[in-house]
Amino acid sequence: MKILIVGSDINAKILAYYLKIEDSGNDIYMTCEEKDKNESYISLNISENNISAIVDFVKYNGIEFTIVTSSLSIINGISDEFKKEYFPIFAPASEAARVTYFNSIA
Repeated sequence: MKILIVGSDINAKILAYYLKIEDSGNDIYMTCEEKDKNESYISLNISENNISAIVDFVKYNGIEFTIVTSSLSIINGISDEFKKEYFPIFAPASEAARVTYFNSIA
């Protein structure tokens, strides 16, 4: 299975590690801006803010499932863009995320 993780924090890296352990046949891609060598995932030089580039990558590379750990991507509406294209994604809708995010700030 081809899985994309949008995010580059420690949570995303741990998730990639465990997904690879669970099934070594998974191809894990992660939106890291740095090109680090890792056996758990393939790093992509795509910014978490560049939602159109992420959607294009999913479209042209046959990504079967996307998991978003980047709060910035969630607030910027990555879930909404994926739903327009009928791509499976694990992330809250941007409006729900904004309500939660701004309530936590208040």
